[in-house]
Amino acid sequence: MLNLGFDQKVVQYFNPNTSNDNLENIRAAMFYLGPFRNFELGLGALLVFFVDKKIKNNAVNEVIFLVGLAMILVPVFLFTEEVTFPSYNALIPCLGTVMIIFANDPKYSGVLLRNKIAVAVGLISYSLYLVHWPVIVFYKYVILVKLTSLEKLLIGLVSILLATLIYKFIEQRWRKPLKPVLEASMPNSYFVAGASSLCLVFTILTANIWANNGWLWRLESDKRQIFQQISNPREFHLKYYGGHVCKPNRLCSVNSEQSNNVYFIGDSHSQQYAYGLAKTFPDVKFTHIDNRCRFSTIDFCYAGKFQDSKFVEAKIKELELLKNSSDLVIIGQAWWARQRCFNTKTKELVKLATSEEHVAFLAQEILKVENYLGKGRVLVMGQVNRFGEIGNPLTCLGLVIANKSCGTSAITHAPEFNALLDAALQIHGIPFITPTDVMCDESVGRCANFNKDGIPLYSDAGHLSTWGSEYVIKRVKQPLTAFFRTSL
Repeated sequence: MLNLGFDQKVVQYFNPNTSNDNLENIRAAMFYLGPFRNFELGLGALLVFFVDKKIKNNAVNEVIFLVGLAMILVPVFLFTEEVTFPSYNALIPCLGTVMIIFANDPKYSGVLLRNKIAVAVGLISYSLYLVHWPVIVFYKYVILVKLTSLEKLLIGLVSILLATLIYKFIEQRWRKPLKPVLEASMPNSYFVAGASSLCLVFTILTANIWANNGWLWRLESDKRQIFQQISNPREFHLKYYGGHVCKPNRLCSVNSEQSNNVYFIGDSHSQQYAYGLAKTFPDVKFTHIDNRCRFSTIDFCYAGKFQDSKFVEAKIKELELLKNSSDLVIIGQAWWARQRCFNTKTKELVKLATSEEHVAFLAQEILKVENYLGKGRVLVMGQVNRFGEIGNPLTCLGLVIANKSCGTSAITHAPEFNALLDAALQIHGIPFITPTDVMCDESVGRCANFNKDGIPLYSDAGHLSTWGSEYVIKRVKQPLTAFFRTSL
């Protein structure tokens, strides 16, 4: 049997603080739980009180309709992944919908919704709502990679076709009364009892699958062995993320009894190395500071929820702490997909359209950080390859019909982006470590997901597990040791 345990004694928490993950953790609750969505239903319910109060002036209704339509389209073009949703941002499309309904089908602009195409889409809309998500989920279940634009288009067309069939043969069929012959032979109470029994069967079946960790008997023996040792796959990331030893605090240390200290700063993609550093360098104390307000810059944050004042204020204090210290500093973060930056001083939003623009921006900003902290004190850690778009390696092992190997993943943007950033930083003499060099084989276009013992190197789709953390740090020990010798 494989030994998946690890020594918790390397960890010491100090200076408790609110986790930067709190905002992320509540996003799922805000999306799925009724209390956070009731205002959306409430807005629609309020229209009942205005049925007899609609405006009769068509010109006014035209304006109301067009403004409402614009409010519905705003999220399509302006909302990004950084925008907290639903939250108060959902008021924009919801109020827009209310306005369109209240406008009472204006003579001219109303043609946008009463034409044959719009009416046809409206008729199948509920069936489309029901079917589109299963199509997306099961397709991604099979391919395990990010959808291309063509695939998204095809999924949309397939969903429309299925929705049309469901509307015609299920939705419309069961909206009509049963034929007299059937009514006589099967009273309505029998139908209700049968439908209720079917729901009960599916509920019990689903509960059984959930209680038994997804029916492990489905899997091959070697895969089932890994699942059985993990104990609870649903909590895998919480228990085995490489930086879990630093949670829930934003500031923590490993090997805290040592006098030699190195700061490792950034976001969760920085903290993922905590376990590996503690095991590989037992004579070095590593102090981890987690702030999503971009330690790779002095004046910028990630655009969106992390430009909140509490992150900005914390970053100012943390940079001052680092400046007043003589300790070495390693910067690590999610470098890719962070191309919208908020300037905390000018309050301006900077959008970096290409990888080259992004790298040039980062190189300039990291140089400013090094000049602020002191020459020769900064090392930069690149980004790991993403495992995939669905869950983690355990999720992949549990997929019995997926057409991809779980042992490796296709190379994503990470190696190319790391190479660009490395080259840009070399000009300024700032050392850079590329984790993809030790995890990926570019000759075959694949990156490792498991170590030689079959243990997952990732805890979710993009973060290293405790074993992945140790795997990477041991393989980049030499350049790290060379960097540490400059002051330790």
